[in-house]
Amino acid sequence: MKEVLGREYEELLVTLLNERHMCFETESQLRSRGKPKTPDVLFLIPMGTTIYPLDLPNLNKIHDGSKEQPNTALNITNNLDSIKKSAVINWIDSKAMFADVQTFKENIDQFRAYNNRYGRGLVIYWHGFVKDVCSLLIDDMIIVRDRFPDNWMFPTGEPADGRIPAFDEVLL
Repeated sequence: MKEVLGREYEELLVTLLNERHMCFETESQLRSRGKPKTPDVLFLIPMGTTIYPLDLPNLNKIHDGSKEQPNTALNITNNLDSIKKSAVINWIDSKAMFADVQTFKENIDQFRAYNNRYGRGLVIYWHGFVKDVCSLLIDDMIIVRDRFPDNWMFPTGEPADGRIPAFDEVLL
């Protein structure tokens, strides 16, 4: 059952990437070429994404200097630019599970091996994770999230939003 569920979430990941016309190879494609230690997806070109703080969905108040403002959609939208950061992602590993500290500890060597081979990556625990997982990270080479990021960008600066990127268009 776990294996079937894992495959379904890997297929969801591939679908989301294909919808955005992102260039990647799957784990099975990488293994067929003899690559060891393969993540579920390896980008053929590094992709940029916007990373927000983990507690953004749970914010009750946004502090603006000495004055507190209620957490409204407008206030969050007005403050996103000040709390986001950009990250270059080279690989994604999909985990169809919830991660507690012990689960993450069991997987961290696997993720570090991907870092050593491919650079910074994203791990998606589709069913969530405890925040303490992030305390185990010693650098920003592994980004942990519970969903696929909305905003992606090609190295050219073009958004990966479903349009075919200009660098990939065939000119006749």
